[in-house]
Amino acid sequence: MSSSVSERLAIRDAVEKKIELRQNWNEDDLQLVFRAAYNHIFGRQGIYANQKFTSAESLLRNGKTDVRQFVETLAKSDFYKECFFQSNSQVRFIELNYKHLLGRAPNDQTEIDYHPDLYEASAYEAAIETYIY
Repeated sequence: MSSSVSERLAIRDAVEKKIELRQNWNEDDLQLVFRAAYNHIFGRQGIYANQKFTSAESLLRNGKTDVRQFVETLAKSDFYKECFFQSNSQVRFIELNYKHLLGRAPNDQTEIDYHPDLYEASAYEAAIETYIY
């Protein structure tokens, strides 16, 4: 049996499906993006997140930000900090950032080693931006 983890957990379609907000989107498309972002960034806590980010949702809905900036807002939020930064070791937090913001684990130890110095030198927000940009 060579089935992937996502196939064994019956989540293959959810894992492999890309969500994009294309031109001429409708409200259903936007809601799909919101749900996907909350689930991807916050995991189980995502069900609580949508009540906290109505202004960020409004900015995306009105074209004042794009999806990348919406994700950046989520990752820089106090809610994200509380859920992942304050309750985990620095290395675990870095691993979670790779998972939540890039959709993958760190490739090797050098990717992890890069970030602690960045947090020290540039602050939390600048470190988050390195994953997004």
